[in-house]
Order: sequence, then C-alpha cells, then structure tokens
Amino acid sequence: MIAEKTAGTPNTNRAKNGILRIADGNGVRTAYATHLYNGQ
Repeated sequence: MIAEKTAGTPNTNRAKNGILRIADGNGVRTAYATHLYNGQ
C-alpha cells in the first residue's frame, strides 16, 4: 500500500501551513540545555 502511494508523481506544491513553536517561560538555562541535548 505504501509502495503504491510513493510510486506516483512527487508533490511539488508549496506548503500553505506551518507550525511555529513558541516556548514561553523557558530561561537561558533551559534553552542552553536544549541545545546541548540536540547536539547543536
């Protein structure tokens, strides 16, 4: 079933919606810890 759906032509349309995540209340320590956790 997945192979049938991926065998078609690729979608070249632009996305109309996006997700913006705003982390309110996170301090410098939390942001720094997140960067370390993500390996950035």
